[in-house]
Amino acid sequence: MVVGFDNIEFSTMTCPSITTVNQPRLQLGYTACEMLLEMMENPLSSPKSLILDAELVIRESTAKI
Repeated sequence: MVVGFDNIEFSTMTCPSITTVNQPRLQLGYTACEMLLEMMENPLSSPKSLILDAELVIRESTAKI
C-alpha cells in the first residue's frame, strides 16, 4: 500500500492511482502570508498555531477496510 501527502496531479496518473492526503494549499499559503505580515507589524506578539482541515483521498493504492 502506498499513500502520498500532497495530492499532486501525478497521483492520479499512476497505475494504481495513489491514495493521498489533500491539503488546502491556497488557504495554507494565504494564511501563512497573513500571519507573517502580522508578525512583521508586531514582532513582540506571541507565535500562533493554526490547524487546517485535510482530506484523505482514497484511491487504488490502498485497500478499503
